[in-house]
Amino acid sequence: MKKQTRLEFMRNCLMLSLAGPLALRKLSFGEEKDPKKEKLIAFCGLDCKVCPAYIATQANDDKLRAETAQKWSKEFHQDIKPEQINCDGCTSDSKRLFSYCAICNIRKCGQEKKVKNCAYCPEYACEKLTAFFAAAPQCKTTLDEIHSQLNKK
Repeated sequence: MKKQTRLEFMRNCLMLSLAGPLALRKLSFGEEKDPKKEKLIAFCGLDCKVCPAYIATQANDDKLRAETAQKWSKEFHQDIKPEQINCDGCTSDSKRLFSYCAICNIRKCGQEKKVKNCAYCPEYACEKLTAFFAAAPQCKTTLDEIHSQLNKK
């Protein structure tokens, strides 16, 4: 299998985390806010709650783990096993993290600085994020919105 660069890997992770759950979610309008449906924004701006690894872990869904492992193995040109598809979200203190999340430099930096996500960092947006945003512009939009709300307070 062809190895990918870190940027290619992150871009593919992003696409999978956004595309996979769209097929699983029902659209609803006019409903009251359900705390279970609220976003869980990672340090980088991804919404962990729409990531198939997070969904499979929270639902303890072995079928989704297997499907995700198969899909990600092809996308990332890696051998990913269903038992590796476990994640409680990158801002969690849990040890259950998808392998890349455990080594992510953006996550490590956010943890060291003890921020909720990178929008809360006084150095927002740093070089690490700027490089990531090139592959994930919607994450920039998410964090920019949070950052601008913080500056209004």
